[in-house]
Amino acid sequence: GKVRSTNGSVYITGPVGHTNASTTNGRIELDGAKGAISLSSTNGRIEAVNIIGELDADTTNGTIVLEMLSFEDTIKAKTTNGSITLRVGSLEKVNADFNARTVNGSISLDLPVTLKSMKKSRRSLEGQIGQGGPEISLRTVNGSIKITK
Repeated sequence: GKVRSTNGSVYITGPVGHTNASTTNGRIELDGAKGAISLSSTNGRIEAVNIIGELDADTTNGTIVLEMLSFEDTIKAKTTNGSITLRVGSLEKVNADFNARTVNGSISLDLPVTLKSMKKSRRSLEGQIGQGGPEISLRTVNGSIKITK
């Protein structure tokens, strides 16, 4: 489904399929979705939990928090002013390739990874989780990035 708002928040509780939600001045909260998911906000936080499928989350002024149930598809998260947290939940085996970049902030990884490259004092990391697999791309300018259980 498609949801659009100009001056308000968007709250979606699943289970839902393919989802496209956008708002200009407000937060987006999604709980339970499977499929191609696109979340976009200009001034607001994005929180998506219990997600299976391809995910694209983009905000300008806000934090992004993602909790995936599966890592079989591409995951992209981008913000300008805010932190990004990706929770892998209780998944025992996560296989993905990741790249994380911040300009003003730090990157922390709370699970075993194989680093391919690390640049500028941990502000740009590329690597592999488990055996590698679909891409996880996390980008922020002013904020920290965390991949955690």
